[in-house]
Amino acid sequence: MENDKTENRVEYPFYFREGENLQIIATDFENGIFIAISHTGANKLGTTSLSLPVDTSLGLSKERRHSDAPTGRRGLTSATVIGSRNEIYTQALAEKVALATTKIVYLSTNFKEQSESLFTEAITLVEDLLKQFYESE
Repeated sequence: MENDKTENRVEYPFYFREGENLQIIATDFENGIFIAISHTGANKLGTTSLSLPVDTSLGLSKERRHSDAPTGRRGLTSATVIGSRNEIYTQALAEKVALATTKIVYLSTNFKEQSESLFTEAITLVEDLLKQFYESE
């Protein structure tokens, strides 16, 4: 089988897509997703964040559960597991996926530090992943 690195491949539960400067590789699990974002052709791991959706309504009455439904980051627990380059970007992307999927998210980034254009491209790649895997659910 010929390996064409420029071809975007999607075969559930594996996902690969290249952007202008970055690529995203993901593996979807029943209760989580692992995502790696790095320069095109690099296949590198880097700063890794873990984000878990949590049920903040445990122990509350039924009425209060609905009125205090988690919004924004209140329903998440997040931490940077390793690394510090682009830590804020990495954690923000992990939280975005966790909120959208309600799954445990391990997200790794390895690209130039503090580059707004690369972060914008990473967001686009993540949004494409979410559309491909989760829009039909």
